[in-house]
Amino acid sequence: MDPLSVTASAIAILQLTQSIIVGTNNFYKSARDCPAEIRGLLDELMSFERVLESLQLMVEKANGVPQYQQTKNIPANQFNQKRLPATCKILEPGAPLDVCYRQMIEFKKKLSKDKTKVRKVLKWPFQKDEIYAVIGRLRNIQSLLTMAIASDTAQLNLQIQDDIANVAASLDAVNLDSLSQKIINWLAAPDPSSNYNSARENHHPDTGLWLLDSRPYLEWKNQPASLLWLHGKAGCGKTVLSSTIIHDLYKQKPGVSRNICIYFYFDFQVRQKQTLESFLCSLLAQLISRAPKALVSLKQLFAAHDNGRSTPSRGSLLEAFRLAIVDVGLVYLVLDALDECTNRSILLQSLKECCRWRLPSLHIVTTSRKETDIEDCLIELATHKVCLEESVVDSDIRSFVQEQIQKDPKLLIWPSEIRALIESTLLEGANGMFRWVVCQIDVIRECKKPNQVRRALKTLPKTLDETYERILSSIPDAYVEDVRRVLQCLICAFYPFDIQEVADIVAIDTAEPYYDPENGYSSPRELLSVCSGLVSTRTSWRQSGWQAGRGFEIEELRLAHFSVKEYLVSDRVNLGPALIYKLEEVSCHGTLADLCISYLLQFEEEVYDRQSVTETIDAGTLESRDNQSETGTDSETDGHFRDTHLCEQNPFAPYAAMFWSTHLCAAQLHDMTPLNPKSMKLIANPALLERVVNYHRFWFGATDLDALNCLGIRWNGRRYDPFESALNSNISSVYYASLLGLDYHVSQLLEAGESANSTGPIGTALAVAASKGHKSTVQLLLKMGADVNAQEVLEKERDESCLLTKTALHSAIERRHEEIAHVLLDHGAAVNTKRIVDGFTRFTFTNTPLQEAVYLGNTSLVRKLLDRGADITVVGGARGDAMNIACNWAKDLNLAHLLLENGADPNAPQLDGPNDLTFAILKENEPLQQLLIEYGADMALVDFDYIRGQLPWYSKKIRENDGVEDYIAQTKARLAQVERRPKRSIPMSDSVAGTKE
Repeated sequence: MDPLSVTASAIAILQLTQSIIVGTNNFYKSARDCPAEIRGLLDELMSFERVLESLQLMVEKANGVPQYQQTKNIPANQFNQKRLPATCKILEPGAPLDVCYRQMIEFKKKLSKDKTKVRKVLKWPFQKDEIYAVIGRLRNIQSLLTMAIASDTAQLNLQIQDDIANVAASLDAVNLDSLSQKIINWLAAPDPSSNYNSARENHHPDTGLWLLDSRPYLEWKNQPASLLWLHGKAGCGKTVLSSTIIHDLYKQKPGVSRNICIYFYFDFQVRQKQTLESFLCSLLAQLISRAPKALVSLKQLFAAHDNGRSTPSRGSLLEAFRLAIVDVGLVYLVLDALDECTNRSILLQSLKECCRWRLPSLHIVTTSRKETDIEDCLIELATHKVCLEESVVDSDIRSFVQEQIQKDPKLLIWPSEIRALIESTLLEGANGMFRWVVCQIDVIRECKKPNQVRRALKTLPKTLDETYERILSSIPDAYVEDVRRVLQCLICAFYPFDIQEVADIVAIDTAEPYYDPENGYSSPRELLSVCSGLVSTRTSWRQSGWQAGRGFEIEELRLAHFSVKEYLVSDRVNLGPALIYKLEEVSCHGTLADLCISYLLQFEEEVYDRQSVTETIDAGTLESRDNQSETGTDSETDGHFRDTHLCEQNPFAPYAAMFWSTHLCAAQLHDMTPLNPKSMKLIANPALLERVVNYHRFWFGATDLDALNCLGIRWNGRRYDPFESALNSNISSVYYASLLGLDYHVSQLLEAGESANSTGPIGTALAVAASKGHKSTVQLLLKMGADVNAQEVLEKERDESCLLTKTALHSAIERRHEEIAHVLLDHGAAVNTKRIVDGFTRFTFTNTPLQEAVYLGNTSLVRKLLDRGADITVVGGARGDAMNIACNWAKDLNLAHLLLENGADPNAPQLDGPNDLTFAILKENEPLQQLLIEYGADMALVDFDYIRGQLPWYSKKIRENDGVEDYIAQTKARLAQVERRPKRSIPMSDSVAGTKE
C-alpha cells in the first residue's frame, strides 16, 4: 500500500465513523422507546472513533506532516511504510479493516436511505441481530487495531528517537564545521601543500625507498615520543625526501588506525612560511581539518582570544597544539628545512618544549643542514638520526640520472656511448648533491654537438659554488643588469613574483619617467633562459581582495634553491669572476623599495577618475556574469572584477603598494635616506595616495594575519574594509605615514602644516602608530601636539551604535606594546576611557584600559594603571569587571592578588556571565579559589549549574570519568575549611609580570 492510501484510508474510515455516529445519535435523541441495542452501538462506535483517532495521530507522526496537511497532495516519500508494518497490513485491500469499511458504507446508506420516511415514522431501519453483528465486528476490528497501533507506536518511537539523534548529530556537525572554518580563517595559516606538491613533482619513482625501509625510520614510526633528524649538505634532496615521508604516512593500511600526518615547509622565499607563529597556526589548522577531536582545545583557544578578535601569542598556540595532540592521539609531524626559519633559536626552543611533553602519540621528523645551533639542539632531542651522505643517496641520484637520460628528448638524441658517458660522469661528480646534478643536466641539455657534450663533461665544476659562478659568468653583457636586478628582488621579496611582475620590474627606471615599457622584454621567458639554473618557475594560486577563494593562477618565479641565495650573499663571490653579482640583503631591500616607489610614481601625473574606472569595470563585469561562480553574490563578483581590472594592466602595482614601506624600513637600517624625499612624493599627493591604497587593497587580507588585525576588523562574521573606508573619505597622509612607521615622512608632513590628530580607517594617527608598535612615531606625534586621549568613531550605524572606538592607550595595550603604553601614560593618557564595541548587535562591550591589561595578564601595567587611578569596578559587557576577567583569563595569581588588595569585590555582580568564584572553580584553580574565599567570596553566589554544564568541556579527566558531581562536592568541602581574613597589604614580587598565553 502506498503512503497516500494509508493516510487516506485512516482519514476516510474516521470520517465515515463520525458520520454514522452523528446519524445514529440523532435517531437516538429523537425517537421514543429506542431499542436498547442502539445505545450499545453508539458506545461501540465512539470507542471505535477513539481508536481511529489514535491511528490518525500515529500516521501523522510517521509522516511528520501536520493534520491540516494530511488531505493535501503530500509527496509519497514523506511516509515510510516500513515504520507502520502492522497498520499497513490491516489496511490492505481485503484485510479486516477494509472489509469493515465497505460494510460501514452500506450501513450508512441504509441509515440515510429514506431520511424523510425515517423521520416521519421514527422507525429504526435495522434488525436487532444486525446491530449486534455490527457491534461484534467493531469490537474485533478495535482489538486488531489496538494491537497494531501498540506495536507500531513502540517501533515508531524508537525510529523517531533515532531520527532525532541523527538530526541532532547533523546539526552538531554543521555547527562544528562552521566553527572549524571560523577558527581556520582566524588562524590565517599559510598552506604548505604547495611546497609538498612541488616536491612530489620533483620526486622520481624508486627514489627514497631506502629511507622508508631503513631501520631508523621504521623504529621512529613505532617508538613513542620519537624524533627523527634527517640532515645533509645543501642540495642533497632533503625536501624531496620529506615529501616521500609524508606520502608514506598518508597511506592507509587495512585494519590499521588512520595516521594523522601534519607537516610544514619552511620556505626562504615566502615570508609567512619563515616564522614560528605561522608554523604553529598551520599545524593547528591542519589538525582541525583532519582530526575533529582537536576542535575541543582549539575552541578554547578561540574563545580565550575574544572569539577570534585578538591575536594568539606564541605560548598560547604551543599550548593549544599540546592539548590538541592529547585529544587526537597518534600524530606524525614532518618539518622541512629548519635552517630556513628566520627566528631559528625560538623554533629550536619550541621543539625542545614539544619533546619535554613526552607525549607518546607524537612523532616528529625534521630535515635541515648540519648547522651548529641546530646540531647542538637536536643531538640531544633526536631519538633517531640519518645523515644523507654520498653513499646513502647515490642510488637515488643514479635513478634520477638514468630517468633523465631515458626520457628527456634533448638527451635521447645522443648515441648510447655519449649517454653512458653523461651518466658515469655525473655520478662520479655528484658528491651526494642532487642540486649539482640538476644544474649540470641543464647545461648539457643546451649542447648542440657531441663535442660540446664531451667538452662540458670534461670541465664540470666540482661544487655548487663553482656551478653558480660559471652560470653567472656566462651571462651575456646585455643581460647583466637585468639579471642582477631580478636576483636582488628575489632575494628579499616577501612573496614570490609572478613572471609578469618580473617583466614590469625590468622595465622600471628609478629616475623619471620611472617606467618605460620599451625597457621590458616582449616575453619574460627570454630572461629566464639566461638565468637557467638560478631560477625556476611553478604554477601557484594567488588570492586577491577580500573574498576567500577569489584569485587566479600565476606562474611563480623563484630562486631555484636556497643555496643560490646563500652563494649570492656570501663572501665567496668576492673571490671569483661573478663579483658583480655580489649582493647584500639589506641593500637589496633598498633596491626593491626604490623600484616599488618609482613604479608607483608613474601614476603621479595621471588623473584618477574613480567613477569612470568603476563604470568601465562594471561594463566588463556585466559581460562576464554568465561565467561567474555559482557561489558568491553579484557584489562579490563585481569586487573581484574591479580588483582584477585595476591590476591586470599594471601587474607589479599590488606588490609595490603593499610592500614599498616595508622594504624602505628594512633599507633604512642601511642608511637609505636618499629614498625619503622620493617616497614623500608618494605620500604627500592625495590623488596618488588614493590609488596606492586601492592597489594595496588588492593584496590586503590575502595571507597576512598581522595586517588583518591592524588594518582590518572582523566582527560577528562581517568584514570591515578599512581601505574601502579610506577611499570613501579624505585620506590623511599623516595617518598613512604613521601606520607605516615612517618618522621622516610624519615629521615632514607635520612641519608642512598637517594635523597631528589626523584620522583614518581605524582611528587617529596616534592610535594606529600605537597599534602597530611604532614607538618613535608615537613619541614624535605626541611631541608635535597629538591628543593622547582622542577617540574616533569608526563607523556609525543606525541608532547611533558604532563599530569600534578606542584611544591610543587601548590600541597599545590590546596589541601588547607595553613600552608604548607607558609612554602614553606618562603623557597623560586617561585610564578610565571606555573602548566601545558594538558587534552589529544590540549588545555593547565597554572595556577600559585596565580591563584590557588584565585580560592580557600584564601585571606590571595593571599596577601602573591602578597607581594612575584606574576604576577597578567598571563592568565591561560579557567580560565582566577587572577581577572577573582575571579569574577567567589571567594565569598569574599575583594579578588577582593585586586587584583584591586594591579593593576588588569578589562578589560583585556581572552584567552577563558567572561571578569570580564560579570561574575559579570551573578552571580548577585551587589557589585562586582559596584566595577569593579569604577575601570574602560567598559560596552561595556560585552558579553550580553553569559549572555542571561547562566543566566537561574544560577538563578531559572529568569528562572521561563523569566526575562533575564528585569534583563539586570535594570543592565545597575543601573551601568550607578556608578561613576568611581582612584585607591587608601583601608585598608583591616586582619580577612577576605575566603575559596571558
